[in-house]
Amino acid sequence: MKINKTIIVSIVGLMTSAGAFGGNNSMPDRTDVKDFCSVISQYDKTGDSKPFVHFVTTMWPKLNTVDGREALVNIHQLAMEEESGGYGAAYVGKEDALAQLLELLNKMGITGDDLTKMLEYMKKVYPLYVFQIENRVRPSVDYDNGLVVDTIYQAPVDEAYYGLANEKNKYVPTGLSVQELEEVESNGGRGKRNGSYVWGMGTYKDKLFWSTNNNYLCMQGYGNFVQPGVGDNVPYENSCWTCEYGQSAYAKEAYPDGDENSKYADIRPPRMYSYDTKSGIVTDITPSMDEYPVLKNCQGLRSCGIHKGVVFFGGPGLYASDWDSRVSAAFVAYDADCDRILGVSSMSDVDGCKVVNVRRWRVINDVLYVTVGITHPTTGKKIGALLRWYGDKKDPWNFHIVGLVDNEAAELAYFNNRIYIGTWGTVSAVHVSPELPKEGFTPVGIDSDMWPEVWTSYAAEPSNTLGRSLTSVAGFHEWRNHLYWGVFCPNYYVLSMAQATYGSLTSPDALAFILGNYRTPSFWRLDKDNSYEMLYGDTTNPKPVYDKDGKIEKWELEPNGLSAKWGRGGFGNLWSIYIWAIQEYDDNLYVGTMDLSNLAVAAGSNILGDVGFATLAKLLTGLDSSDEGFELLRMTDEDEAPKFITQNGFNNAEQYGVRNLEVLNGKLMLGSASMSSLKPNGGWHVLSLADARTPASVSQSSIKKPGIIMERNAEYINLATVGGERITCIEVYDAIGRKINSARPDSHLASIPLQNIKGVHIIKITSEKGEWEVKADL
Repeated sequence: MKINKTIIVSIVGLMTSAGAFGGNNSMPDRTDVKDFCSVISQYDKTGDSKPFVHFVTTMWPKLNTVDGREALVNIHQLAMEEESGGYGAAYVGKEDALAQLLELLNKMGITGDDLTKMLEYMKKVYPLYVFQIENRVRPSVDYDNGLVVDTIYQAPVDEAYYGLANEKNKYVPTGLSVQELEEVESNGGRGKRNGSYVWGMGTYKDKLFWSTNNNYLCMQGYGNFVQPGVGDNVPYENSCWTCEYGQSAYAKEAYPDGDENSKYADIRPPRMYSYDTKSGIVTDITPSMDEYPVLKNCQGLRSCGIHKGVVFFGGPGLYASDWDSRVSAAFVAYDADCDRILGVSSMSDVDGCKVVNVRRWRVINDVLYVTVGITHPTTGKKIGALLRWYGDKKDPWNFHIVGLVDNEAAELAYFNNRIYIGTWGTVSAVHVSPELPKEGFTPVGIDSDMWPEVWTSYAAEPSNTLGRSLTSVAGFHEWRNHLYWGVFCPNYYVLSMAQATYGSLTSPDALAFILGNYRTPSFWRLDKDNSYEMLYGDTTNPKPVYDKDGKIEKWELEPNGLSAKWGRGGFGNLWSIYIWAIQEYDDNLYVGTMDLSNLAVAAGSNILGDVGFATLAKLLTGLDSSDEGFELLRMTDEDEAPKFITQNGFNNAEQYGVRNLEVLNGKLMLGSASMSSLKPNGGWHVLSLADARTPASVSQSSIKKPGIIMERNAEYINLATVGGERITCIEVYDAIGRKINSARPDSHLASIPLQNIKGVHIIKITSEKGEWEVKADL
């Protein structure tokens, strides 16, 4: 859009005639003035002044006053005037808009040099900012969705927290009692929920199983996201969570003096749970860390697979990266029928390969498969593999490689009688298998051909940019006539690279780098001919142009030749970075996301972080009216855009992600992610969703809500009520119905000694809220 020459002359006249900056030496020249207005008119295609005003007042908070914002609105309107329009009726009496701005700048002590700096931001950053925020139209909200949502269980309050690195902090893995928490609060402390993610989830008969991780943003590497320029191992606390690293009281308990690995102390060993929907009993089935120390050396248990009564949990190694880990991944095998641990393994030798990561399990035609990352035994190259389970309860660790892909194998689906694998890597891809034989795939050699690609991240972004290299396949599921998937865009890595490259997050070059590489997740589908379609995503992406010295000179928008069927990436939400879980339920497709908006605000307020983070968070958040918390969407027709079921984590802003979706007894079970360990509604949650309008859904009364949490060790079964109400009676019966023990605890806690009890028994628990019954092999 050309700017009116009359306007330019008028602006220049106002600039040169006003003594706004205390002398001609501090005045910007005519070129600066023309460029300033040209940038606005060139990139504000909608003519909306809000982005411009928000951008300028974020970068220069002194202008964030009533007068300052009004002056900026006027100057924006002035710059946006059509060449043939002149000032128009709207500008009668407002010809002094620029003079008003300059006078205001002068009063605030902002000089011509400041305006020159502002112009640099306008040239380098503003175009990328406008690109990121424009045309972000969101799906509609299905307010009449018919879903009944219940909280099944929440990460327990498992630590008495008195402050950052306070020696009184006390970690209790199975959770604090109500009385213990009241005592902590009366002594000036508060409860902390270390559990971050429901990282793995699966179903078996009437039971739901899940596994967790703890304080995941305290993992090595994430410090550069939260504290750019400070990095890992410097303890910090913000409004949502805290990381104490090696200075925590727990570190001193769990690690010997001087142990360098105490920096991993926040990543407490993972927990495992089961929920019996018929009895209403939640059981902590975590094995002893002393008996199985490999669990101390993993980031958490990020996946769950179940077949023939065996529940597998698996997660990546703790130290260093997934690929260069000093320890392999960690796996647990659990007998779902007899409620016992079958064993723990590092899977360090599967067909001569070391398994270092694991993501998805799937039973296909009565065969259990799992996607893993492995290291080639001779080249050491990182590749992905599909493993098939040949074991049973007596031999749970009998796995073999049946397929290979060229990057870490992550997502797994079965569509059109083929297995599809989505990968993570610098070029992520969707790979397809040959047709699946009736008996399933059989073992292959480590140097066998890789499965071919049917989609890569090149499709969305032809140039090799940092933004593209951080894009990985996620959220994989078949539905009706298509295979659907999303991607993960870990934009926090862009922050650390900007800080390392430019020493700042808010210089013009650093902000341009961040906004130029910032991506929101695209959403795709594939038909039976392996032709793909982009449903949500960007049709152009910023691409850096380098000078002769290899420095970024400018950014250009590069088209990818695609069209987006329904809208921009992230379902229109700038803070959505992950399409994390997809699942079919009642013939509809449900899609869950990760929304980082509340984390960004918290990190921006971090007491030790770069103050530039707060500026960046405000810049990207100010025009985004998104409610904090994850989004859950539902598709009911392949030809219609999905609709939001919730945009705010079902009114819980602390729940930033839908990590897992499973179907159990006619309900959709949701496992969430949250880093808000210091918030009452923080920590992971397990939710159930049922469509009351659909006959296939089970009524609310047919699944018993949890009332008792149970944990056992070699000597006792420990019981506690979920809601803190008193247990009034406990009765223990043997297999033929004889009562062999009873007690009246009159407390929300109770223990059953196991020294003289063996075999299968029935435990009946009565509390102030109801009765529960559990079958236990004692």
